[in-house]
Amino acid sequence: MRRPFAPPAPPTSLTPPAPAQFVPGPPKPTPASKQRWLLIAVPILVVALIVGVVLATRGGDESATAPTTTQLAATTTTVQATTTTAVPAPTVFSPEPTPAGAVTRTWSVENGQLVSTLVFDNTSGADTTIRHYEVVPKSVAATADLITSDQPFTVIKNDPVIAYDLPIGAGKSMTVQYKIGVAAESTSATLEQWKSDQLTEAAAFTVERNAPPAVAFTTPDQATVDVVDADVGGTADPTATVSVNGAAATVNPDGTWLVHVVGMVPGPNAITATATSRFGVPNTAAITVNVVLPPPDTEPAPTPTPTTKPKPISSTTLPPVTPGIPPPPPPDTAPILPPPPAPISISITGPGSVTQGCFITFTAHPSGFTPVAIDWSGGTQWDNQLSATYGTDTLTPGTYSISLTATADTGGRASAGKSFTVEPNVIQGPPVC
Repeated sequence: MRRPFAPPAPPTSLTPPAPAQFVPGPPKPTPASKQRWLLIAVPILVVALIVGVVLATRGGDESATAPTTTQLAATTTTVQATTTTAVPAPTVFSPEPTPAGAVTRTWSVENGQLVSTLVFDNTSGADTTIRHYEVVPKSVAATADLITSDQPFTVIKNDPVIAYDLPIGAGKSMTVQYKIGVAAESTSATLEQWKSDQLTEAAAFTVERNAPPAVAFTTPDQATVDVVDADVGGTADPTATVSVNGAAATVNPDGTWLVHVVGMVPGPNAITATATSRFGVPNTAAITVNVVLPPPDTEPAPTPTPTTKPKPISSTTLPPVTPGIPPPPPPDTAPILPPPPAPISISITGPGSVTQGCFITFTAHPSGFTPVAIDWSGGTQWDNQLSATYGTDTLTPGTYSISLTATADTGGRASAGKSFTVEPNVIQGPPVC
């Protein structure tokens, strides 16, 4: 069935459509523009390809050299740690007493050297010269020649022990510094170990320094001799000086010594040997020597043997006497003895003191005789001469003595001795003699 036709309803209002606006579109490419884009795009693609290849190659290299970069960083860190190694703090010793006050010791490590600073205080009321023995442990220096100092010193032992002689005014202080090369990586623990070694070795040296030197006689005690002058011998520490009854004895390198003792008397005689160490510590030994002189050489008068009975002399048998002339004296039967020898003596003159390192000369003065032989103590260099010169460079400050024995042209002997003092050299350098 067909739907019936109905006419459309009329519009209620009529709005005319807006006129269409023209929007231009992209221009259509022409054959010339296409060629221009190809010329630009192809080089860009080529450059991009090259850059990609280079980046791929560098990426492989960077992965191969990465461990090297890490190692360099580690090496740099190690060098920085070595450069910033801490310097050990100085070590300060407890003050040590001296004859005039005290000394303080400080040790530090600077630029591969052990620096020892000694500060001496003179708290006494007088100027004085201090002798200080410095013990350096063998863990720091094996020998004394490894030590450098701003003050002169004497080598006591090469293992090493050195000595300073320091003039210090009353109430004043003096600083001395010496140095020894050590390992650059020394630490505070190393310093403390060296300090412990120094204290131990210094204590052992103090015992050695205060010990009396050995001295003994090889001549037996209660020995008997038939002369008033005799040789006695013994042994001692080779570094000590020895005197016997005040006369100096020469000590040989093996420690033996022999001295001629004069002026003994009949009967017992005390003989004393005194040994003094190089540190001034004395020790003595003594024996008794008995002098028994032989009887004088005299012949007994012969006993007459009578052959006839003596006749009494009567007045009739007296010899005639001439008036005015005395009778002759009876014969002198007493023996004629030679006159006693004139007394002889000898003396020694010379300085009473000398500076260490200088020479000292002594002169003998015989009285009443002409010497035919002179025996000076301390060697044979000056024997049979009236003067002797001795060097003191090997002597330590202290008191010493020399002696001599002279033989007269008449056969008698005379002896003499003299003491002198070796003063320390208180200036730097050679002494002023």
